[in-house]
Amino acid sequence: MHYSHNNYILGWKHHMKSKKAMLAQSTKSFVASLVTALVVVILVSRVLALIDHRLSNGSFEGFSILTAPSVQVASAHHLGGYAVVAKSTPQDMYYIKPAPYERYYVGDVASFTKALPKILTGVSNKEFKSWKGKAPQKMAGKFIIVVDDAGKLYYVHPKTREMFYANGAQDAIVILNRYKTTLADDEITLVKIASGFQKTEIKNQPITSQPITSQPDISQLKLLDWCKVKGYKIATMSDSEKLKECEKIESKYFTVNKWDQKLINEWKVSQGRKVASASALPTPQDFVSNEQFPPKADQPMAETTSPINGTTEPVIRVGIFYSVSPQRVTSASPYKIVDANGNELLNMPSGGMVSVDYDEYAKSYYYGAGDYVTTKASTFIRLVPTSSTTPFEIVSYEQRPAWNLKLNDNKYLGTLEVRYNSSKDRTWIINELPLETYLKGIAEVTNSSPMEYHKAMVIAQRTYATHHINTATKHADEYFILDATFDQVYKGYGTQQRMSNVVAAVEATKGMVVTYSGKVAITPFYSWSDGRTRSMKEVWGVDKPWLQSVKEPAGYDKTTLYGHGVGLSARGAYILVNDHGYTYDQVLKYYYTGIEITSNYNK
Repeated sequence: MHYSHNNYILGWKHHMKSKKAMLAQSTKSFVASLVTALVVVILVSRVLALIDHRLSNGSFEGFSILTAPSVQVASAHHLGGYAVVAKSTPQDMYYIKPAPYERYYVGDVASFTKALPKILTGVSNKEFKSWKGKAPQKMAGKFIIVVDDAGKLYYVHPKTREMFYANGAQDAIVILNRYKTTLADDEITLVKIASGFQKTEIKNQPITSQPITSQPDISQLKLLDWCKVKGYKIATMSDSEKLKECEKIESKYFTVNKWDQKLINEWKVSQGRKVASASALPTPQDFVSNEQFPPKADQPMAETTSPINGTTEPVIRVGIFYSVSPQRVTSASPYKIVDANGNELLNMPSGGMVSVDYDEYAKSYYYGAGDYVTTKASTFIRLVPTSSTTPFEIVSYEQRPAWNLKLNDNKYLGTLEVRYNSSKDRTWIINELPLETYLKGIAEVTNSSPMEYHKAMVIAQRTYATHHINTATKHADEYFILDATFDQVYKGYGTQQRMSNVVAAVEATKGMVVTYSGKVAITPFYSWSDGRTRSMKEVWGVDKPWLQSVKEPAGYDKTTLYGHGVGLSARGAYILVNDHGYTYDQVLKYYYTGIEITSNYNK
C-alpha cells in the first residue's frame, strides 16, 4: 500500500501517541507495584525488627496471636540458638537448637550434660583460630567444641556471634541464663521438644552433677561418637570401617590426657579389639608434660636460661581457669576481700561465702557476701587468707578426676585474684602462692612411684617454674606466670593431701634447680618417647647444649611419642630409677646434658 507524505506523518504521530499512552500506563503500573512492594518490605522489616527487639530485651510477648503453621517455623527460626523459659516456670530452661529447631531441657547440670552430645558442633583448632574471636554466621547460636584443643567448649551468641568459654556444665547454664528469652506458656509450645530431652521429674532422688571435663568424656561419648563430634562422615561405614577410620582420626587429632587413654583402651577391649596388657596400660606418670614450653605465637620468646633468683623462696602466680560467670568462694578460716592497693573491701568470717565477678559489659568488678555480687569495686579483686594452711574452696568450680568423680579439686592455698585482661578478653581466677606450696599441688605423677623418681620430677618442675618466674614473659599479658593445665598440671590442695610422697620429695629437694653455666636452665619434660628424645633444635629450632637427643635406657618399652619429645621422658626416668637404680641427680643429668643441680634459695 502506498502512503503520501502527509498520511505518513499523521500515521507516525498517531503511532507515537499510542506509544506514549502505553508507556504512561506501564509506568503507572510499575510505580504502583513498586509502592506495594515497598510497603510490604517495610511492614515485614518492622515485624522482624519488633521480634528482634523483643529477643534482644529478653522477652517475646504477644507472639501467641500468630498461630499459622508457617509461624511455628518462623518462631523457631528467630529463637534458634537462644535459651527460653515459660512465664509460669522460669526455672525450667530450654535451649533451642538451630536447624532443626527443637528445644532441649537444660535446666540443670545433669540435663545439660545429657543434651550436649546432641547440640554441639565439633571444629578443629585451626578453623577456630581462623575466626579471630568472632564465629561465622553458620555457627550463630551453637555450642562448639574445639576437639583438638583439649575439647574446649564455647557458646556462640546467636546475634553478635561472640564466643563465650564454658569451663563446665554450670558455666554453660549461667551463660544461657544471661541471654534467655521469656515466652508465654502457649508460645513456648510452638517449638517442639526433642525426643527424650524434656524435663524429667525425679522424686526423692537428687540429680547427680556430672562435670564436663576439659576434654570430651570418652566414657560417655565413646570413640565413635567422638569422631561424629569432630564432623567425620562415618555413618554409612561398616563397623570395621568405622573403627579403622576412627583410629586414623584418633592418632591425628585426639589430645590424650592422663586418663582418657585408659578409657579408650577399656572401650577397645569392650569392642573385642586388641590392646596392650592390663599391666602395660598407661598410668599417670606416663602422661606428664609441659607441652606449651614455647610461648604462643603472640607472646615473646624468653631467653632459655635465667639468673639464680637469690636466697628467698619466690612467689608464683598460676592461672587456674577463666570464666564468664560469678565465682563463689569460701574458707574454713577468716579472710579478707581487698582491692589492687590492698584496701579492705570486705571482712569475711570462717565459713563465710563470697561471690566475685567481672562484668564484661559494664567493664567492672563486683563482689558480695553470699551467692550474689552486689557491690562494684574500683579495681580487680583479691581474696587474702589469714591462715597459710587453710585453703580457699571455689564452690562454683568443678574439677573432678576421671578416676574418682566423688573428688573435686577446687581448693587452693594462698591468695586468689579475679583479674580481667583485655588482650585475651577473658577473666582469670589466679592463685598466688609460695613456689614450694605450688609444687606440692602438681598432679603429674602417681603417689606410689619411687622416691628418686619423684625428686627428679619435682626438680624439673621447680626449675621450669623458676625460669618462668625469672623471665615473666609467657603469660605476661594475662597477669600470671604459668597456667594450671597446659604448662604444668596443677590441681592444688586436694593433690597435696593425697600425694604424701610428692610432698616429701618437694621438702627433701627444697630450692634445688637445674642450672647450666651458673644459670637456671629451662627444663621441658613430657610423657614418653619412641626410643629417643629430641633436641630443642629439632623440635623448636633453637639449639641449646643441655637439650640434646639421647637414647632411652635399656628395657624401655614404648614405641610411640606422646608429647613434644624434648628433655626428660617421664617413662624413661621411671625405668632409670625403678629398673637401673638411678638417683634423682643421675636421672636429670642423663636427660639434660652437662647440667648441675644447684640450691636456688636457702632451706
